[in-house]
Amino acid sequence: MHNSYVGFFVDGDLGNPNDDFAASHRTKRMGIVYNGDPIDENSGFSTGYGLNPPAIAYQIIKTPNNNEAQAHIMQLTTHFVSPWARGYGLARKLLQRAEKQAKNDGATVINLDVRETQDAAIKLYESEEYDQFATHPAYAYVNGSFVPGRYYMKLLEEG
Repeated sequence: MHNSYVGFFVDGDLGNPNDDFAASHRTKRMGIVYNGDPIDENSGFSTGYGLNPPAIAYQIIKTPNNNEAQAHIMQLTTHFVSPWARGYGLARKLLQRAEKQAKNDGATVINLDVRETQDAAIKLYESEEYDQFATHPAYAYVNGSFVPGRYYMKLLEEG
């Protein structure tokens, strides 16, 4: 078999699921869920977000199989919720779903990193029991200045 790709399914319903679309970015190994129109109406079983519905994205990077010392680790990157969709708990749900998928794929550890200026993300990761294990004083370069970053890890429970 050549040039084949295998993915996993994330049920990324955004309010009313009847007009949601899912997409993927093959080279970035990223999944994206977005609303099909600019208004997310209520449905009989869920509340819509109204005008400017959210979009979510996720990306999990599995350590290559030839790196057996770290084959149990998944790296979570590009954890993002659209600014107008924040405050609904989507970031937490997305993070929990990524953890579940990592466990299903055999991971026992998730690593992630974040800019120190991302207060909401840091609060979320720490509330979900991610442990900070390192910092980087020049993690990112934004608007002509270095921004520090933090590195987190979480041991996934068995079972």
